[in-house]
Amino acid sequence: MGFLMPKTPTMPTIPAPKPLPEPPSYDDEERKKEIEERRAQVRRNRKGRKQTILTGAEGLEDDSLLVKKKKLGG
Repeated sequence: MGFLMPKTPTMPTIPAPKPLPEPPSYDDEERKKEIEERRAQVRRNRKGRKQTILTGAEGLEDDSLLVKKKKLGG
């Protein structure tokens, strides 16, 4: 009854894996310079936006808006 149970084919041998390449170093000078440039740009953008804000923790900084107008000539 060998014809009812065929022989299974043998699997081919797997070749040995190649060694992995060295990962790139992220601690190089170019990367540090790029990060510092991004941080400087963020600081510049924050400084520009902060100057446009008219209120502080205590409210309006300009007191002229709180003073009522006086009558002219009297």
